[in-house]
Amino acid sequence: MLVHTHPFTDVFRLERELDRVFGRAFGADPARAAQHAPLTMLPDADGVTLRAELPGVDPAAIEIAVEDRVLTISAERPALRHENGQTRLQERRVGAFRQALQLADDLDAEAITAHAEHGVLTVRVPKRAEAKARKVAVQIS
Repeated sequence: MLVHTHPFTDVFRLERELDRVFGRAFGADPARAAQHAPLTMLPDADGVTLRAELPGVDPAAIEIAVEDRVLTISAERPALRHENGQTRLQERRVGAFRQALQLADDLDAEAITAHAEHGVLTVRVPKRAEAKARKVAVQIS
């Protein structure tokens, strides 16, 4: 029988146990708590680009909502199962993911676009036209 060992298996086990212990101590149910997807925020002169790493998530299952200037990204990654119903090792977190971000007043919540490719969700939030920097010509008299 082949046994897969990972150098950080004990660290991962400790992390899960700490999540379980501290989650219960503060009233959270770790089995049902939503996880955060790794997120990168890239601001520029025209707005903000957000990138969320969601490998193994069906793009059709990703939900993006905006309410009261809060952008919420949610999805669920299902657990992988072998034909016999057993999993030997699962290092990728499974379950629900939810990330909520407050949008700045200069961003246009009505013009948000999203695209998923190769396990990466890219969300573009442009600035409102009136909030973009503009140059003012100096009149010469």
